[in-house]
Amino acid sequence: MDKIDSNTIIKNLTGILCGTIIISLLFPFVSIGASANAGGMGEAEESTVLNGFQIITDGGFLGILLIVCPIAILIANYLPQLQKYKKIVSLALSVVGIVMMFLVSVNISAGANAGGEAVGQMTGGSVSVEMKTNYLLGFWLMLIFFIGIVILSAIFAIFCKFISGAFSSEVPLFTASKTLFPLRL
Repeated sequence: MDKIDSNTIIKNLTGILCGTIIISLLFPFVSIGASANAGGMGEAEESTVLNGFQIITDGGFLGILLIVCPIAILIANYLPQLQKYKKIVSLALSVVGIVMMFLVSVNISAGANAGGEAVGQMTGGSVSVEMKTNYLLGFWLMLIFFIGIVILSAIFAIFCKFISGAFSSEVPLFTASKTLFPLRL
């Protein structure tokens, strides 16, 4: 069995982040709540929590594009024919993924809000419906991981020569720490 060292983790950090983006789709993504007031006759509240996979299926084309982004980043990072494009693909698709997260959430909540307004109009304005959207754990995790890929891609693009030299077999990654602290525990 191969030992996992820091070089392996750093080389595969984009893949690890993409995997965690896909896993974060299992968590609650967004909560859409509605509260209705029937002109002083009563109030009702209802809330629906959607996880990431429900966002993908209910979000239409934008939802599908949300899952395609991390998969395409994975393909670009591990397919040898795309190695020279992996930095720009990772950067561009992670930015697109961030934009899609917000667009899909707004799109779904706007559809729910339109339904609430239709109920208010059908009752002659005697019923007012208020909609609210809350971003939940899956949304925030996905946002953090997408931002991580943006930062990682920018670092790789800016410091490409330094990083590629650090990962070569001739130059160890932590030479300074080995010379300052030669003892191993």
